[in-house]
Amino acid sequence: MRFLKAYIVGMFFPALIIPIIYLIPLWFHYEPFVNHPFQLLALSISVIWGIWNGLTIIIGMKFPGKSWAFKSAIFGVVLGLFAGIISVTVFPVFKYIFNFEGYLNYSSLIILPIVYAFLWRFIVNNLNRTFEIY
Repeated sequence: MRFLKAYIVGMFFPALIIPIIYLIPLWFHYEPFVNHPFQLLALSISVIWGIWNGLTIIIGMKFPGKSWAFKSAIFGVVLGLFAGIISVTVFPVFKYIFNFEGYLNYSSLIILPIVYAFLWRFIVNNLNRTFEIY
């Protein structure tokens, strides 16, 4: 039951933010965003965040001593690295959205772990605490 609660809480933030992120470029008629549909990516981001939050709870319970804020930040960095690798190799989001060329395509390997660490530390950790998952 704890994994299911963690899964739902993990899906909450991306499911709330992704529609807003989609509307902003569409209002300004940003052509690369309109020409490359990201619907499947948005659905998979919510599911992956939910599963990752469940794994954070299950694996984090086995490592006592550190605070949940620290554990959440570490799991955010790892998820950010996975997202960075996928955004460089499989689906170059930074190339489509920001028109990055050459070595700038690899900037997601640096940016995404930092962003995900902050998101997991300050948003997902507080959501887990609010809904009494740990």
